[in-house]
Amino acid sequence: MERWLRYSAISVGFALFTVWNDYNRVEGDIEVMTRLLVTSKLAHVIFFNASLNVILLYGKIVQLIFFGPLLPSESQNSRRRVFKYTVLKIIFVMAVIETEVRSKMMAVWAVWFAVIGLFHAFSGLAKDRFDNIITLTPNAKASVHIHMIVFLILNLFANLGWFSLCIPFFWKKQQGWSFLLLLIYECLVCFLYLIQTLVKYAIHLYDLSCSGTWDNR
Repeated sequence: MERWLRYSAISVGFALFTVWNDYNRVEGDIEVMTRLLVTSKLAHVIFFNASLNVILLYGKIVQLIFFGPLLPSESQNSRRRVFKYTVLKIIFVMAVIETEVRSKMMAVWAVWFAVIGLFHAFSGLAKDRFDNIITLTPNAKASVHIHMIVFLILNLFANLGWFSLCIPFFWKKQQGWSFLLLLIYECLVCFLYLIQTLVKYAIHLYDLSCSGTWDNR
């Protein structure tokens, strides 16, 4: 963990140094600096690496705040989901996106799918934690339920926010309706997954608050 944090700090620092160096080279001309960064493949690699580390660091912080240490089953399921998602998206990028577009916007696509993948991973982790709560700790403290509900709601709004920010961006790039529908599908799947877990949680909390059997409620 400590080594990874150090590497993340170095990656972000190197990305900031790249911006500062190009800014000085063009004597403060923002437009020229932006053009240099966009056309530089090395800059793409540097910023992708920094962005990925920031996303992973954010995910780790959120996990520690809302979930704490993961159970072995939760860790195993999360790794399986991330691996499956990564393989599917690599196939998607190579098979669906045109070569010219892929070469120009590879870093953008990678960041987009990394963020959506984080939402998917958190959605699956929330489902696993809910299943563990009702099976392993049915009499969990109220703070545990509050943590989970707050997390689900925040993740829901974060998913909607990311959707609202990125759709206009890809529309501006003139990707077409078919492309946008694929992006909408990614966000919609995550959104419905979160709604499903929230509904299950609401039913579970209602069950805890009532007495007697379901037939009498």
